[in-house]
Amino acid sequence: AGSTMMVKTPEDIRQIVLEAYPDARNIVIKTEKEGNNVHYDVEFITARYKVEADMNPVTGAFAKRELEYF
Repeated sequence: AGSTMMVKTPEDIRQIVLEAYPDARNIVIKTEKEGNNVHYDVEFITARYKVEADMNPVTGAFAKRELEYF
């Protein structure tokens, strides 16, 4: 999920989330570091579920998603 480089900014990540989930709100983006690797830890809610995701800081790809349905 991570990389040693940060290419995508938090605003880039926010836009990627909104493209995938247009009704996303309360988007919280944190930078997490594990050893030399860094990734974005993203949390947000939609009308149907709460999402916790890890996103790649180079490509912006979702590496892991957990959806909790309401």
